[in-house]
Amino acid sequence: MAAGLKELTAGIIAARTTLAGYSEFVHGWRPRPHQVEWYQALQALYEGKVTYPSQSEGGAADEEGRASFPEEGLVELPTTKLMILASPGWGKTDTLCEYTEWVIGKESEAGRTAQIG
Repeated sequence: MAAGLKELTAGIIAARTTLAGYSEFVHGWRPRPHQVEWYQALQALYEGKVTYPSQSEGGAADEEGRASFPEEGLVELPTTKLMILASPGWGKTDTLCEYTEWVIGKESEAGRTAQIG
């Protein structure tokens, strides 16, 4: 019985700490191999570790109008956005539902209102 309690406690701690831990403990879902990177990126997004390159003085555009940033003056700015592009049936919706549920729990636990769009 003690081993079962230890596993339960470890599962609860993992669910409160990581998106993958939540997904497995609460729903019994493990990310499929192609989803592992998504889970890591979403975890980093929640932790405020996702950045995008920007130039403090404004970037230039190439011949086709795409933004281009020279190496010098390039800075990494934090973002709250992440885009996942994948084929139908790859689990994007399920992954996003898991993320949304986990964030709502994390924010509620911290006494904040979740802001997800």
